[in-house]
Amino acid sequence: MLLQLKLVLKTENRLKQHSAFVGTYNQRQIFDCKFFRAYLGKPAQTEDNEIKIGFVVSTKTHKRAVRRNRLKRLMRENLRLILLNDSNVKNKLNNYMSLILVGHTSGLGATFDEIKEDITDLLSRIP
Repeated sequence: MLLQLKLVLKTENRLKQHSAFVGTYNQRQIFDCKFFRAYLGKPAQTEDNEIKIGFVVSTKTHKRAVRRNRLKRLMRENLRLILLNDSNVKNKLNNYMSLILVGHTSGLGATFDEIKEDITDLLSRIP
């Protein structure tokens, strides 16, 4: 029997509820990057907190869902790999309740490596 690896962001790390998105947007901790904008939620109350991450690409970015979903997949996979390989970044992010990455039009034509550089730059600027 083959061992299957889960190559997706964990369910407990996904931001799903509308109220959680609204609360994160209202915190107004905004970081702009080349391909997306990041909204950082409020600081965590407990030490064993797992950050919840949401990915948004609106229909204003592009009318085709295929293009929007590709950008979300690239952002999600890059962030998953960074959290898997870099424990310092994971510990820094776990000090917060939530993070939302909102894709821009400029990210639609970006490559995997370009998005990885942009996310790495963003994570280095988070306090």
